[in-house]
Amino acid sequence: MRLIDLYNYCRFPHASSNRSSVGSMCLSTPASFFRDEMHRALDEQGFGIRSFTVTSSNSRQAVASVLLLEGHKINICLTSQGYSVDAEKNPGMSRNTTNPIIHETLEALLQNLSPLYIQKRQETLFAALENLS
Repeated sequence: MRLIDLYNYCRFPHASSNRSSVGSMCLSTPASFFRDEMHRALDEQGFGIRSFTVTSSNSRQAVASVLLLEGHKINICLTSQGYSVDAEKNPGMSRNTTNPIIHETLEALLQNLSPLYIQKRQETLFAALENLS
């Protein structure tokens, strides 16, 4: 399921023809959907970042300040399109605000920005696989 489909269901639950598959996933109100989704996604990726704070949110987006393992602080924006780096709040990052690089997942964005995230993710996966054997 795409993020936009889940968002649209949460915002307009009676208009969706696929209510049964997404109904249990939608626990947020439209006003808090992006904040809750950003927080959930960052919690899941906590092994590969130092810290985060959701700094703002509304019914269209959420923005979080994230401290990467490299020590760089970035601002990540989540909209119905996906995750992107908030270029206006990240000096030194790409200033292409008309066409920012949109990632469908937070994991993809972090892999694109942080070599230490990739390394930590591999270590975490290998450790989980070793625990299975």
